[in-house]
Amino acid sequence: IFDKKQIFQHYNTITGNAGLSSNYIDSSHLNYHTNIKYQYFEDNFKSYQNLINVTTDLNKYYDSEVIGGNIVVSWLNKNSSIDTNNNALIKINPWVKLSGAQWRVKLGLSMETDAYSDSAFYHFYPTVLLQYNVIENFLIPFIGVEGKMQQNNFAINTKENPFLKPGLQIKNSNNKINLNAGIKGNFSKKVSFIVRGNYGIFNNMYFFVNDTVGAGNYFDVVYDKEVELLQFYGEVAYKNSEKLNIFLKGNYYKYTLTDLAKPWHKPEWDVTFTARYNLRNKIVVNADVFALGDRYAFNYKSPGSPYKLKKIIDANLGLEYRYSKILSVFLNINNITATKNYYWNFYPTQGVNAVGGLTYSF
Repeated sequence: IFDKKQIFQHYNTITGNAGLSSNYIDSSHLNYHTNIKYQYFEDNFKSYQNLINVTTDLNKYYDSEVIGGNIVVSWLNKNSSIDTNNNALIKINPWVKLSGAQWRVKLGLSMETDAYSDSAFYHFYPTVLLQYNVIENFLIPFIGVEGKMQQNNFAINTKENPFLKPGLQIKNSNNKINLNAGIKGNFSKKVSFIVRGNYGIFNNMYFFVNDTVGAGNYFDVVYDKEVELLQFYGEVAYKNSEKLNIFLKGNYYKYTLTDLAKPWHKPEWDVTFTARYNLRNKIVVNADVFALGDRYAFNYKSPGSPYKLKKIIDANLGLEYRYSKILSVFLNINNITATKNYYWNFYPTQGVNAVGGLTYSF
């Protein structure tokens, strides 16, 4: 039997941002933008982390060419009951952009160092992006080849799944290669579209499984050493100035795994419909309807028979009244269908719930 204090969890975070950008009218100058972010994150069990992220973007025009680069330094300091191995992720990505009347090309190389307290790993990724304007602004095919290291940490993972086990040892993921190709454009001045296919190879992609140790009320993280992910994405957007915006998007996912039987808690597909109506910049109405396909959860009692989680359909509604440019009130109503959904195995969502408040800007 566990006391409530032994299993109660909450998170605290403090975040700060500062940036500096050039503001040259003459494009021949070196343009730059630098941003510094600090985040402190802790849970109720004395696990905490400090994250400092510094990004710098540089570019300079030479006739029809643009030469630039991106530099990222992300330092993660951790202190938890399990993992105290600090991590620094350093990325240097020089690139050049070329363009003609109907085409654009970006070529570059990303050099990334994934360093820990006791080791370091070096990675190189291509940056190749090409698009061709077949019919001006109405039909634009594109293709790209990229890759990157993804820095995972306790704050990122708990934002995705707030029921994580405290003090987890969390690994970074390596997106070794990402190939994408598709078509984007406009059906009219108000309606745009994108259709895209992606193929990626990942090392240490993470998934969530129910934890069976202790009270059993947490989730653990498991990894697959190499995952192939085939993804198809489509979206259609309607925009009528600032008054009415409608957005529909969907994804289909196909995972090929090396170690795991299923991509635990990952949906086979998802669809999102979003509408936003702005009445004279005084009353704003937001509506979201989304659906998730079948997902699977690991069954410790019978590993060969995973749990199959039902499809999810949910809807949210948001209302905002802007009394003035600096003062407004809002009300967000979630799960308006009052459906008992299971995003995570054995964890039903709340019924209809609402959050209201006011905003003041100065």
